[in-house]
Amino acid sequence: MDPSSATKATLKVLGLCFILLLLVAAVTVSVAVLVRHSEATRQLRGCQERAANETGALADRVAELERERAQRGKQLEKLAQREKDLQRQLGQAKESRKRLNATVMGCLENVTRLDANLSALQNEMFTLQAEGMDVNSQNGALLAEMAQWREQVTGLEGRLAGAVDARDAAEAEKEACNARQDALQESLQSYLAEIASLQRRLQGRSSPSSSSRRRCPPFRKG
Repeated sequence: MDPSSATKATLKVLGLCFILLLLVAAVTVSVAVLVRHSEATRQLRGCQERAANETGALADRVAELERERAQRGKQLEKLAQREKDLQRQLGQAKESRKRLNATVMGCLENVTRLDANLSALQNEMFTLQAEGMDVNSQNGALLAEMAQWREQVTGLEGRLAGAVDARDAAEAEKEACNARQDALQESLQSYLAEIASLQRRLQGRSSPSSSSRRRCPPFRKG
């Protein structure tokens, strides 16, 4: 073989080997890059998941803190309202104490005045007891006089009862007289009606030729 041809063939082989080595190196580098990229992607996804989880946890914590803050705010409002109510009740209690003190002072004044009135009433009672002894002596005479009056009243009551009985008897007699008068009046009216009827009958029976005869005079009411 020609040495130049062998050299060219060797160079070609060496060139192919070099190219092959370059390709192997490129493939190795590409594989390493892909592996590195895949690992980085997996780590990135893990970081994103952790970040999302931590973000959700932080959001939940923030919401919980917001609820706690709102609850604390409501509690503070209630405490403030309670403080206002207590202040108002304290003011009312102070006013009530003032009125109570004024009432107590008035009661003490009334007690003092009542004590003075009681002393005056006791003195007046002693005076009345002394006067009552004189009145008792006068009551005896009054009782005797009242007994006499009662006897007189009893007599007057008897006379009054007799007068009432007499009046009742007179009223009864008057009613009986009125009844008899009414009966007599009715009988008289009946008699007058009967006489008038008889006169009409007699006048109807008489003839014109006997007009010169004597007729009975008409009945006149007394």
